[in-house]
Amino acid sequence: MNTAEAVRPIPSFSLEVFGSNAILYLRGFLTTCRAVQAMSACEALPAHVRHLLIDMRRVERGDGRGVDHVALRLRPWREARAGSTRIDLPHVSVSFSVHRCSMIGCSHMA
Repeated sequence: MNTAEAVRPIPSFSLEVFGSNAILYLRGFLTTCRAVQAMSACEALPAHVRHLLIDMRRVERGDGRGVDHVALRLRPWREARAGSTRIDLPHVSVSFSVHRCSMIGCSHMA
């Protein structure tokens, strides 16, 4: 392996298209600049692509604004194509409440 191969950066995103679906794979440190580049690539997809999955499971961390930028540009993308979008995150924290119901009424349990 030569020196040029050893220092070659890993791409921060890749995009796969199949039919009317696309998957954007994001990875590493997500900066605003990388988010702009990735979403610009999504906006340049052919018009027949209507469904976009954003896979963020390999995003290690970011500057905070990168994720915001992706989220802000998804709605116009979805509306312009009358399509759908989904984001897969590395960790999902779900809060929920359990309701116990009886014939008399419901009591809330946290």
